[in-house]
Amino acid sequence: MRSDFRDLIRSCHLCQMNKQPSTLPDGVLIRLPVPREPVSLMTIGFAAPLPSDNKKEVILVVLNRFTGVTYLIPVSVTNGD
Repeated sequence: MRSDFRDLIRSCHLCQMNKQPSTLPDGVLIRLPVPREPVSLMTIGFAAPLPSDNKKEVILVVLNRFTGVTYLIPVSVTNGD
């Protein structure tokens, strides 16, 4: 009986058009501040783990949000021993 009900709902065009969304509503968007100088707002992050190339396993990503320039800097990881 459950499968019959499921098949009926899936085949009914009107049921598909009026189906309730299964996700949460979108939240309020918050605008990021507009940078006023070229180096006033920088974003820094790491892309890891990557396959080792000349002992460089991580990429340091530096983004200048004013100019849109992205710097990708390969760095090595040391364990501190």
